[in-house]
Amino acid sequence: MKAQTGVEFLTSYGWALLALIVFAVFIFYFVSTLQQPPPQCDFGLEFPCTSYQFFKKTDGKMSVVVKLTNGLGRDILLYNKKQVLTVENVGKSGVNNYTGVCVGPADIVKTGDLILCMFNITDTQVVPSIGKSTKFSVMLNYTNCGAGALTCVNGTNRTTYGKVVTNLELMPAGVASYCMDGKCDAGENYTNCGWDCPPPRPKYVSVNTQQTTCGEPFNITDPINVTVFVSSKSSPPYTPLPNYPVLIYVTGDPDYCPECASPSCLSYSTNPNPAITNATGYAFSQIQINWCSVSCSLVNYFTFINAVAGDVIGSDDFCFPVNGNCH
Repeated sequence: MKAQTGVEFLTSYGWALLALIVFAVFIFYFVSTLQQPPPQCDFGLEFPCTSYQFFKKTDGKMSVVVKLTNGLGRDILLYNKKQVLTVENVGKSGVNNYTGVCVGPADIVKTGDLILCMFNITDTQVVPSIGKSTKFSVMLNYTNCGAGALTCVNGTNRTTYGKVVTNLELMPAGVASYCMDGKCDAGENYTNCGWDCPPPRPKYVSVNTQQTTCGEPFNITDPINVTVFVSSKSSPPYTPLPNYPVLIYVTGDPDYCPECASPSCLSYSTNPNPAITNATGYAFSQIQINWCSVSCSLVNYFTFINAVAGDVIGSDDFCFPVNGNCH
């Protein structure tokens, strides 16, 4: 009798129980979705985001790709800088840091240039489900190049922080290669896609003013000869670096004449600047230096002709006859 009653109860109210279960599952899914933070990418006005994605690769590893714009209003250097991605319970349990790289279309990232940041999460012990929202923190390191070559080399190292919230996606298969996909594919090189194929890095810059004696006249016809190499000064034979911009500037030596080293006294012009290295890594420029009339105690005054390639600097000294006045 009791069994018959139970069957009648299920027959009469089974549809209601089923509807209740379906409703409970729907509510759980709906609440879980609402609890997920909305997708966002925020690096402030200095580095506005253009796109951001969190991928699961076919090998089970994950990667985060963020594209930014240099909105600082000044040039920056990114290479040789360690970028850090921080995430919790992704890759491994707990809070984890993964290093990555951020690159522009060239070594010196101009204002308005796009920046490609890539981070590989190599651990696979903890992999979120597809579609699950994940929060990331990014520490972006760069060198503030300021207004010119001098501050670019001796620039201030800066750090800014950004956050990315996005869902895990499956990396699509069979997608044709394209510039800014993080791979240096056939047909791409550092001249047509510097994001994927960074240029060889300058390691040694040679500068020669061709002055043979102190007090030799120096005017607009005098050359500045610069050669850029991808091998260091201590590692001959040297390999030249073609098609690379070289910025030239002049500095006074305050040890010889502090008055003449002041910016109000020392002025110069160069042509061209920057100069571009040719196929043999050689660049040529001409320079005109102007001096004001200030008292100096030494007979000769030394200055330096400096050339910058990337974050490497080369210099050659030049000697002026003072004879009581800087001129």
